[in-house]
Amino acid sequence: KNVKENGYHDLAESWITDYEMGSVVEFEGIIDQILKDIMPLYEQLHAYVRGRLCSKYPNRFDCNGPIPAHILGNMWAQMWNDRLDDVIPYPDTPLV
Repeated sequence: KNVKENGYHDLAESWITDYEMGSVVEFEGIIDQILKDIMPLYEQLHAYVRGRLCSKYPNRFDCNGPIPAHILGNMWAQMWNDRLDDVIPYPDTPLV
């Protein structure tokens, strides 16, 4: 209701005004392109983390599939920082 009272078609349209986009469709297109651009890096990072976790927790999950949320320490599997000590490539190097 507040969204319409403020002159927006829907909630998505009100959110994108902060990004100075012309339309929801334009904004979604930009987000889709960003996701496409970073997906190869994400897939490599995911494979690396999965491999390290498979070594640490053998036979706990399919090492060729998704990483189970409970292994990552967050119910939604969105925060991987709890596993940093398990997957850090150079543990003796100071973090920046």
